[in-house]
Amino acid sequence: MAKHLPESFNVFLQIAYSDYKAAKALFEAGDSDFYEKILFFCQQSVEKFLKAYLMKLDKDFPRTHDLEELFELIPNESFKKYYFLANVLNEHAVVLRYEEGDILEKELVSETLESVRQFIVFMEDQLK
Repeated sequence: MAKHLPESFNVFLQIAYSDYKAAKALFEAGDSDFYEKILFFCQQSVEKFLKAYLMKLDKDFPRTHDLEELFELIPNESFKKYYFLANVLNEHAVVLRYEEGDILEKELVSETLESVRQFIVFMEDQLK
């Protein structure tokens, strides 16, 4: 018998997809002024997917935006290949929203967006 997931599980997934869609649309707009916001939406998307997965595992998680902390709660070794997203997105999404940081390059944003797309494909398999 499949366990019943909380309604917030579906809400987290819906927001995760929406955040990624927003990041992609902003990137396609081609304006470098959006790069920080693109990475913020990428961070939010990954965060929501991780929290949804933790809900599926019936694991408690703290109220945090720290992706590294969330990755550490997941016992599945196959997630390790995506740990680098925590470093990139924590640094360039959460920190930059509140502090002055380096100018973001299109290549970094493009590569990160692609890595998040691959992570979403991976998560879709994990959440089946």
